[in-house]
Amino acid sequence: MPNTINDIYRNICVDLERLFGKIYAIWIREFKVFLRERSRLVSSTFTPLLWLFVIGSGIDSNNIDSIDANIDYQMFTFWDSCMFIILH
Repeated sequence: MPNTINDIYRNICVDLERLFGKIYAIWIREFKVFLRERSRLVSSTFTPLLWLFVIGSGIDSNNIDSIDANIDYQMFTFWDSCMFIILH
């Protein structure tokens, strides 16, 4: 007997729930390990800040005006660094 659209939809939903349940379990395990290891926590915060201040000030001092805007490189990459800290 051919499957109806509702049966197919139900099967897809069940499969997705299983998949996301497994992904969530792996994510929560890795997040707990990440919080326990202080070195990873410090390095994931320090790396974007190093990029922002050291590399950013070096690039900003070159006065590259390829973008015609009134914003410096450090301000341009500040939000990227914030997201990198959160996602890392």
